[in-house]
Amino acid sequence: MAGRCKGRTPSHFFKIILPSTIQHMKLSIPEKFVREFGDELSAVAKLTVPYGRSWQVGLEKADKNIWFCDGWKDFVKYYSICYGYFLVFEYQGNSNFHVLVFDKTATEIQYPLSNNCKLEDQVDSMELDDANISMHDKNENEMSYSDDELPTKHEELREKSVKKEISGMSSRGKLMMSRGRERAIQAARRFKPKNPSFMGIIGSANMHKHTMYIPARFAITHLCGPQIAKLETSDGRQWSVNCHKRGRLTSAMNLGRGWTVFSRENSLEEGDVCVFELIKRKPVVLSVSIFRVVDYALPYVPAGFAFKYLHQHDQIAKLENSEGRQWPVNCYYKPSSSAMNMGQGWIEFARHNDLAEGDVCVFELIKRKPVVLNVSMFRVVDFDIPAK
Repeated sequence: MAGRCKGRTPSHFFKIILPSTIQHMKLSIPEKFVREFGDELSAVAKLTVPYGRSWQVGLEKADKNIWFCDGWKDFVKYYSICYGYFLVFEYQGNSNFHVLVFDKTATEIQYPLSNNCKLEDQVDSMELDDANISMHDKNENEMSYSDDELPTKHEELREKSVKKEISGMSSRGKLMMSRGRERAIQAARRFKPKNPSFMGIIGSANMHKHTMYIPARFAITHLCGPQIAKLETSDGRQWSVNCHKRGRLTSAMNLGRGWTVFSRENSLEEGDVCVFELIKRKPVVLSVSIFRVVDYALPYVPAGFAFKYLHQHDQIAKLENSEGRQWPVNCYYKPSSSAMNMGQGWIEFARHNDLAEGDVCVFELIKRKPVVLNVSMFRVVDFDIPAK
């Protein structure tokens, strides 16, 4: 059997997560795969996701059926896998599987880094609306505490251009932005800071009323009254902001004066999601991780793939369908996340290939210079999945 594994082309299969999968907390392996490889599978399989994190999962065998069982629940919980998710398994021999996870929006998830850090004192996320935002500090003069020109100015201008292109697509563009917003929220929820944190979603009120809401639980536990705090981005730059009480009847607080400058200089847009992590208490410093809706409205190229195969720089790639037809697509690098996005050209590809909401695309690198990605499309209408 070992000789059979050696030099063999890896085999793939995919599974769509159904309600029964969640209920029974085990996942069946397709019968055809079991017929071909079942005899060589041991009692324990190793599942490896991008960035190298591995999981030991038990295999349950009965007659001609095999399921992932012991340890599968932990895998599902860690990656927030739920009904409607789509998993692609690549068998690499010796009971080893490489696994890709796609969420309900048909986009590969952002995998938590395997730093063994657990979220401490995570404050429940909440969407901000006009009723919960104070008019405090409106139209006040504010001062930036950073004198340097933004190093990502070109990136921000490009983001706005891409967003404008998407927004000009009528209903299709609005749907893409809506799904991008949903994916940004999901990515922020999967982010696991090692320190106390809370999450804020940028709404129209934040853009017009110059404040950001701080949940009462976080304010009581970590801020201890009005004060000046500093917001720090991933590049180490800081902005001073005023933390003040929202009113006499609540313990919640607002980020007030200074927030508008932070928002403007970091090009925050409606729908973007910020995770605020307390990294220093005296004085208070909050690290801000930004999940931009425009990054999730278009196909996302994971950082690991971008680094290994696309060399993390802007370029034109070609997408090839099963008929051999090709479409040029702009792939642009995101220094803030080390990932890439597909921009101009993707909309044309999606339209000509009749892609619909829920369809899943698997991109395979078949040529490096110039980059050509073969796209296998799994259409949601081809699968009998009960409507949510």
